[in-house]
Amino acid sequence: GALSTHTFILPTPDYPAGSILSPQQNHFLSIPLSNSTTLYGDYGSGKSLLLIRKAMLMLLNNPNEKIALIAPTLLSSELLRDGFVSLMYYGAVSIDLNRVLFLHATKEFDNIKILQDTTAIFCDDCYMMDKRFIDTLKQKMTTKILLFTSILEDGDSEKNVHLTYGYRNKPIFSTLQCSEKGILPTLLSELRKYTTDGGKGVILILPDSSYIPHYKEPIDEYLALNSRSLTLDFSLQYQTMDDLIITTADCLSGVSGSHVILLTSEPSEDYTYVLSRASETATIIAYSNS
Repeated sequence: GALSTHTFILPTPDYPAGSILSPQQNHFLSIPLSNSTTLYGDYGSGKSLLLIRKAMLMLLNNPNEKIALIAPTLLSSELLRDGFVSLMYYGAVSIDLNRVLFLHATKEFDNIKILQDTTAIFCDDCYMMDKRFIDTLKQKMTTKILLFTSILEDGDSEKNVHLTYGYRNKPIFSTLQCSEKGILPTLLSELRKYTTDGGKGVILILPDSSYIPHYKEPIDEYLALNSRSLTLDFSLQYQTMDDLIITTADCLSGVSGSHVILLTSEPSEDYTYVLSRASETATIIAYSNS
C-alpha cells in the first residue's frame, strides 16, 4: 500500500484533492528506461510529478541506483527536492537522500564531473536549459539513463513519450495597450487590482532582469509592500515567495501564482509559452516604443 501511494496523489479535474494517475501516466511509470528518453506534454500535464515518481520508483527497486535531478534554475531545483522529500514521507518510504542529487543547469554547465557517479540523469523543463548543456550530457553521458521533460519536440531523443492530457486550462488573458511613457501608471493601476492582500500570488513578468530594479522601487512605494525579485539565483533557503513576485520568463520553471501581469513590447497571439507556466489568468501590458 505505502509503496504505491505515488498513484493516489496527482490531482484530476474530477478529484482536485488527488486521485489515481491517468492510465497514460501509470504506463510511463511502469516502462523501463534505457539510453535517452524525452517525456513530452503540455503545461500541467504532470511531467515534473512523473519525473519525481519515476526517480523514486527506480531508487526503491534498485539499491545501486543513484539519480541526478536537474532543473533550469536554483528555485526549480529546490522545488523538485521539496516535492521528492514530501512524496517520500507521504508514502512512508525510506530512501537514502545521498543517492539523489538535486542540481540546476546554470550552475552545473561547466562541471558535469559531479554527474559521473550517477546511473541516471533526469532533466526537467529541458527546453528552458542551454542547448549546449543538453548536448554535452548526450555526448558525454552515453552509458547513463537520460530522461528529459519538455513541451517542445526536437526529435533528438532515442525514445519519445507523449502526455496528451493537461490538468491546467489555457490562460485567460486581457491586453492593455499603452505608450512607453505610460507603462508605469498602467502597471501600477493594474497591480493595485490584485494586491489587496499584500500582493500574494501575483507574478509580474518583465522583458529582462535589468528592468527589475527600475520597477521594484516605485511598485513597493506605491503599493506599500516589499515585492520579491525572483532571479536565476533565487533560493528558498534565504527567502520566501509570499509577496508580489517580480521576475522574467526564464525564471518561471516551477513557479505558479493566482494572476500574472506580463509587460512586453512584442505583442503576440500566443502567450502560452510564458503565461501557462504561472497562472490560468493574466493581464498583458503591451507598450509601444514609438
